[in-house]
Amino acid sequence: MTPSLFKAEWSTLLILSTIVLSIVLLTASFFLLKTFSVPATGTRIMGVLVLITLFVTMILSYLLSPQGYSIGEESLTIVRQLKPITIPLVDITEVEGPTPGLTYGSIRLLGNDGLWGRYGKYQSARLGPYYLYVRSGKNPVLVQGPQKYVVGPERPQEFVKTLNQAIAAAKARRNVK
Repeated sequence: MTPSLFKAEWSTLLILSTIVLSIVLLTASFFLLKTFSVPATGTRIMGVLVLITLFVTMILSYLLSPQGYSIGEESLTIVRQLKPITIPLVDITEVEGPTPGLTYGSIRLLGNDGLWGRYGKYQSARLGPYYLYVRSGKNPVLVQGPQKYVVGPERPQEFVKTLNQAIAAAKARRNVK
């Protein structure tokens, strides 16, 4: 089986929030560059540290954002530039969705919510603790196993069908061994 790749779907709101946050961070960076002309060394050092922090935040946010979802013979991979997340198919117990409103009322415990994507650890009354890796919350898919993951692929119905077929095949291979 060749891996099936489903891109992380972009939402208009995410595009707007990424643009606005990028403009704010770049504008702040511009004003911080003015601290280089300040004679006080402490002010210059502080300006440089804040500038570095802003750029690292933008870069890490992009590198950790979900780019897509790859379904292989043995695993579902949440594709990211840095630290992709691999979930063994035999560990997945249920795939539910797409379910609009699945993440409504969620609280972000640790993660990013608007710069290049929404990802990290969240919690809701409906799902309990879960990991969110989406660029659009329009048609989220719940992947349950030892942990819960909510993903947002393009073509969510096709994603669910392909993932369920891959899970069945992986579990059948495991039972044969």
